[in-house]
Amino acid sequence: MEFMDYALEPVKIDKLSLMFGYLFHLAALIAIIYALHVKDTVQHVAGLAYAASAVGSVFAGDLLTLFIFWELLALTSVFLIWARRTDRAYSSGVRYLIIQVLSGILLLAGVLIFAKVNNSLLFTHIGLEHDGIAQIGAWLIFGIKCAFPFVHNWLTDSYPESTPSGTIFLASFTTKVAVYALARGYPSEEILVWIGVTMACFPIFFAVIENDLRRVLAYSLINQIGFMIVGIGTAMALNGAVAHDFNDVIFKGLLMMTMGAVLHMTGKINGSELGGLYKSMPKTTILCIVGAASISAFPLFSGFVSKSMIMAAAVAEGYDVVWLLLLFAAAGVFHHAGINIPYFAFFAHDSGIRTTEPPKNM
Repeated sequence: MEFMDYALEPVKIDKLSLMFGYLFHLAALIAIIYALHVKDTVQHVAGLAYAASAVGSVFAGDLLTLFIFWELLALTSVFLIWARRTDRAYSSGVRYLIIQVLSGILLLAGVLIFAKVNNSLLFTHIGLEHDGIAQIGAWLIFGIKCAFPFVHNWLTDSYPESTPSGTIFLASFTTKVAVYALARGYPSEEILVWIGVTMACFPIFFAVIENDLRRVLAYSLINQIGFMIVGIGTAMALNGAVAHDFNDVIFKGLLMMTMGAVLHMTGKINGSELGGLYKSMPKTTILCIVGAASISAFPLFSGFVSKSMIMAAAVAEGYDVVWLLLLFAAAGVFHHAGINIPYFAFFAHDSGIRTTEPPKNM
């Protein structure tokens, strides 16, 4: 097609791509070490290919290349869900794949419109200040990988059905690539502030009634992405959004790893069936508390720094209501992820389960 010849020259690697590149390499290293005990070639190949797709996405210089890696993210990650080999995992994986491929089709449609209007495929600032068909293209490029409100069910439906090690990969890449794409293409767009604050608040009401502790963390993941989206939409908080993205991979990964260890050793993940595990899994308990403190923005932990950057910028730019809602969201995540997760898994009533610590690599 004619537009295929437009502006495909190499693009200089910038700090944003480099930061996400470092982050994805670090996340892949952690996830690979965590999965060393797994004797499943499918999971290992899918995990490495999935991580490679994420790295390719953030170093894509043009929108067509981004689309290719965007679809590879879906095709590789679904095997981490199917690898659990349960009926729920298979059905959840099918729904996940359909929605993820659909997001790629929307991205391609946006790319085609953008290329037609601008005679370029360069992945630079896109923005929403367009008219007519260009506006449609800009909106389509948003996709659904960020788990925006009303298109978030794919995340909470699929992540908890993945294998214990597969969930670490899933929590580290797909949504983070979408955050990167928004940071590159739509910085300082005010509508993102309101979308982000909605994302930060609504998962709280679902998380507090969930029994599956990994599903609680899935809702919490949407909550944290909401903070990042607010940061992207706020002109003064882009650094805070990227910092929080970096931190979230670490502390959410840590929480997912501790819950994965619990599932691996006990075969259970519902809060009502657990409790008292601090007696036989003390190291895992301590690590879970560290992750809980960080996601709760406890002072001297990483989440406190990056959330403060975003909330301070919201106040500085006159978003007082947004600041109050983010404060509510931070209190909510402290309740369901900072308190409930470690309490119901390791303390609460004694479930009578006696096990050991997980393999050393975990």
